[in-house]
Formats: sequence, structure tokens, C-alpha cells
Amino acid sequence: MATPFHDQGFRTPQDAWFRALAERFAIALFVHHKGRFVYANPATASLSGYPVAELLRMGLSEIVHPDDWPMVVELERELRHSGNPGWIEFRIVRSDGTVRWVTYSVTTMEVDGLNVAVGTAVDTTRRAEAERALREYREWLEMAQRAGRSLAWEWHRDNDRLIIAGSPADVYGTDPDQVPRTGAELLRNIPAEDISIIQGAIRESARTGRPFAVEHRLLLGPRDLRWITVRGQAFLGPDGRLTRVAGVSADVTDRKRAESERNYYSTHDPLTGLLNRREFERRLEGAVSRARRGGIPHALCYVDLDDFKVVNDICGHGAGDQLLRGLASALASSLPPEDSVGRLGGDEFGALFTDCPETEAQRRAENLLEAIRSYGFSWEGQAFEMGASIGIVLIDRDCAEPHDLLRAADNACYVAKNRGRNRIHVYRPDDTEVRDRTVQATWIQRLKAALASGSFRLMAQPIVPLSSETHPPMVEILLRLQEPGSKAIPPTEFIPAAERAQLMASIDRWVIRTTFQSLTRNSSPQNENAILFTINLSGQSLSDPSFMESIERELQGTGLPAHRICFEITETAAISDLSSARSFMERLREIGCRFILDDFGRGLSSFTYLRTLPVQYLKIDGDLVRDIVHDAVRREMVLAIHRIGRAMNLTTIGESVESAATLELLREMGIDYAQGSHTGRPAPFPRPPAR
Repeated sequence: MATPFHDQGFRTPQDAWFRALAERFAIALFVHHKGRFVYANPATASLSGYPVAELLRMGLSEIVHPDDWPMVVELERELRHSGNPGWIEFRIVRSDGTVRWVTYSVTTMEVDGLNVAVGTAVDTTRRAEAERALREYREWLEMAQRAGRSLAWEWHRDNDRLIIAGSPADVYGTDPDQVPRTGAELLRNIPAEDISIIQGAIRESARTGRPFAVEHRLLLGPRDLRWITVRGQAFLGPDGRLTRVAGVSADVTDRKRAESERNYYSTHDPLTGLLNRREFERRLEGAVSRARRGGIPHALCYVDLDDFKVVNDICGHGAGDQLLRGLASALASSLPPEDSVGRLGGDEFGALFTDCPETEAQRRAENLLEAIRSYGFSWEGQAFEMGASIGIVLIDRDCAEPHDLLRAADNACYVAKNRGRNRIHVYRPDDTEVRDRTVQATWIQRLKAALASGSFRLMAQPIVPLSSETHPPMVEILLRLQEPGSKAIPPTEFIPAAERAQLMASIDRWVIRTTFQSLTRNSSPQNENAILFTINLSGQSLSDPSFMESIERELQGTGLPAHRICFEITETAAISDLSSARSFMERLREIGCRFILDDFGRGLSSFTYLRTLPVQYLKIDGDLVRDIVHDAVRREMVLAIHRIGRAMNLTTIGESVESAATLELLREMGIDYAQGSHTGRPAPFPRPPAR
């Protein structure tokens, strides 16, 4: 069935009138049915660039811009439902590929039973571009106003024109010749790699329609490097090509410098400028990986300054800091550039020798040592000679993990210091000195872990009175280390390591706190019968000024009567710092605490200072007591100590009583108390409840 518009034919006078009007109409007029052209006037062909005959073989969607076609579909859907005319503005793509903006007015009507759409299209490209340019310019002005001290700009592609709003001095300096007027002039002061980043950001903005943000360097002179941040937007023309870019630039040099400084100090020690421990360990991990992978040997050095504490104590920390800065520079300059030097601790340094067999490692370590020896340091007229102890560990294909290498180097350094300082020691796997040091270091970690987790346990051993006089029963609190899955470890195994690591005051505090809390919390028969509890103290605790105060706080906090507490101090500890020991005893005795001088008689010099110490009890050294039954000399020594104690009104205690014969002999001598395996073995404190 032919339509009224078939072959552009008209069969009635009204049709002829419509054709004459439509073909002389200067505005594009066309009719389409279900999206296919069924009529188009010459103005439509002129607007689209397609001949009328070709348009009649096409659909409307073939000339509408793909991005705008959904709007056309939506408009015609509304027309079908409402029947009212409508209009929209969209882009068309001409036959030559150019893009034009049109205002499209359309209505629907029924002709010979067909529902057709009759539309007109007016070319509004110039008006649309003018409105868009005005809108974009307003946006740019708003951007410039928001920029404040920043710089707003707009670049036009057609003539490479650069328009700047604001003060160019905020970004480009005060010299007018430095202010760019074209895009080419702007790019000439930007490094090539940064230009690529900017161009990529602009292309992405043009593709997505989203703003971009980049940072780039600006070189305004040999010593004038600036960092600029740019936030902008790329704009396309009707043909889909980039026409202009608008944005805001700000000088962020100060921020970048601050970031650079933060980044620097994230890997470097702020005092010396050397690598910090974290970065040094990271490089050590890399050296280990390279050695295992390629078999290239490296070496790790651990450097500990000798007598650095002397400078700090005599001259103060300001002098110590200056010394460390100077030595750091001397260390770094004494090694090849490929080597790494870091500060690992207060006065401890690490050096990582790359591509370095053992003989070369020793030579470089000698250079380090010589740099320290030859560094002359003086402070306020006082001159100091410096030295160091250095430990070396080799890094090869079969080397240990990085943290184990650091520990081995530290232990080798300790051996060098122990041998007389100012020397070098190379770690060997079979080195007994290093192994002993390793055992000690292991003990230190175990003791710190025990303090943190509460793995220590308390035991109690009775001290039995040997006469029915007024001597009260006593109990000595003993310490054990009870690690998970192992037997209790006696103090003779871990106390030496604790003393070397300066941990005894912390351990003593734990014992006192735990004992006091147990005494106030538990009411076992053991606690009810024993009215005096003895606690051992180390020499390190006696020399700690805050230790006395901590005891007083614990007594006040628990409400425990001070007269029930007796502290045991060894003869050796008392002699090593007699003044501190005497002050400690006198202060605590004033509040009611008592004191035992333990291991008395071991040094045989005890009588000369005994009168100066405010003790109430003498515990005779167990080595003397143990053999008094069979050794007459030791028997006379024990008796002499007892007589001196009696003359000074002191109570005597014999320890290490392991037999009935020893116990009976002590009783015959008049000794007041006995303690040992025969009189009572250590038991858990407080005693576990009966099941």
C-alpha cells in the first residue's frame, strides 16, 4: 500500500500546496515513521549533507549524535502518550563528520492510518557555542575567584593563546619576562617527563569529561625549582576535538619540601643524618637476598663507641649529640659510596659492606676504627680520645636471617669490648665467647618476657628457731622461673644474666609486690603461723633511689605491717656500696622493717664494717655451715661469727642445714635459727589449697 509520501508524490491539490510550501521552506522539514525518513525537504538535505534520495533510505538515528539519541527517543515516547508537540536541542553528525547543534520541534499526526512524526530542525550551532562559551567562562571566573593566591588560566588550542587571571607573581615570580603568554612558553620551563604527565591528564579529562589534578615541576632558574599543582578541565568542541583547557595553578613548593623532609626522616636518623634502624634493616634484608641468590658476599659491621657515656656524664647531652654528629660524618666518609651506614641505637652504629669478602671487610672495618680513633673531639677546653668495639659477621649464600645476623654482629662486638675495647672481632659459628654472649642475650629476652607475662613463681622455705625463747618463726620467700612446658628454674641460673642486663631491680619489685599482695589476700596456715617473712634484695636495688619509695608505697597500699617484713641483703652487695646500703636500711628500719645480712663470713672482712650496718640478723654463709660436723676450722669460724653477733646483740641464722647432726651442732653452739633441706624444703607460696 502506497503512503501519501511514497516517492515524494502528491495526488491532491492540498498535496501540491504542501509540496510547494515545504520545498521552498528555509527550515529543515522532514517526516519519519518508526524512525525511518519518509519525507525530507531540500533544507533537510542542506543541513545534514545527505541528498534527499539518500535520506529516504536512512533512519533518523543515523544522523543524530549517538550521545544525544536517547533524548530523541524519550521525546517521541512522550509525544505518543500526550499527543502534544515538543522540542529539544541535540547534535547531528553531518555526512562529512562535522557536528552541528539543532533545535528540533516535532508533532505527531495520523495520515492514511499511519502515525507519523513531522519535525523541523533549525541550526543553532553558533548560539549553542556562544552559550557554552559564556557558561565555561563564568565557571572559569568562579575558579579564579576560589583560587585566592593561586593562578587561574585558560588555554585555547586554535591560537595557542594562554589567558591568566590573578597575580602571576604567586606562581611565576615577579619578573614579567617569566610569565608565559602561550602554551609553548609555559611548557618550556617544565621537564619533559612532567609534560607527558600533564598531556596524559588532559587527554583523560577530554575523554571522560571529568576534571583532572596533577603536580609538576617548574624550572625558573638554576636554583629556582618550584612544585606546581594544577586542577583543571578539558573542553571539546562540537566536532569532538579538544578546543580549550581551563584550570587553576598553585605553588606548593613549601608543602613538597615538607613532604620531602618527612620522607627523608622516615629513613634517616634526625640527629646524625645516617640511615635509621628501620631503613638499615631493610637494606640488610636486600643484601641477604642478593647473597643467597647470586652468591656475592657482603659483610655486616656492628660498631659500639667506647666510653661515650663519659662525654655525656662530664659535658652533658649537648656535647654527646655534637660528638655523634661529627663521628657519623667521619664514619660515612671513610667508606665507599655503595656501602651503607646507619645509627642503630644511642651510641651504636651499623655498616653494611657490599660485594665484600672477609679480608676486605676487615680492611673496611679498620678504616672505620681509624676514623673514630683519629676524630678529635673537645668541649669547653676538655679533649677526649674516642675508640670503638666492632663486630663483623659475613653474609654469604648460606647466611642466617637478617635479625640473626644483627644479633651475631652485636655479640661479636660485645666480645671485642670484653677483650679490651678499641678492637675488631669477626664472628665464627664455633666461637665460644660469642656463644656465651648469645646465651646471655637469650636469657635477657626470656627474663623480660617473664616480667611481662608473670612467668615467675614464688616459693617459701621455713627458717626454724632452735630454742623455745622468744624467737618467732620465719619464712624466706624464694624465686623461681616457671616457663610454659618446663620445670622451675632456680635463680642461680638466671640471676647473673639479670644482673648484667640491669634487670634485678625490676625483678625485686615484682617479688615484693607479689609477696605483699599474697600476704594480704591469703590466710593459709602458713601465713598465720609465720609472723616474719624474709625477701632477698639485690645490690642494684639498693643503689636505685626510687626503690625505697616503691617499698613504702606497696606497704601503704596493702596495709601490711612493716614489722612482719625482713629484707635479706648479701654481704657482697652491702660492701660494694656501703653508703647506699646503710641509707637504705636506716630509712626502712625507721618504719619497722628488719634486715638480715646474708652469706655472712664469706669474705672474712665482714667484722670491719658490721658495726655500721643497722641489721638485726646474721645469716652465716652456707659454705661454712654445711661441713661443720667434719671440719673443725669451719666449726670454729661459725662459732666466732655467732659470738661476735651475740656481742652486738644480733640474732644468728645457720643456712644449708642438710642433716640432723648439723642441726644438733648448731643448737649446741647457741645459733638461733636453722634453715636448709633438713628443716624444711621450699614449697609454693602461697600454699595451694587442699583438694
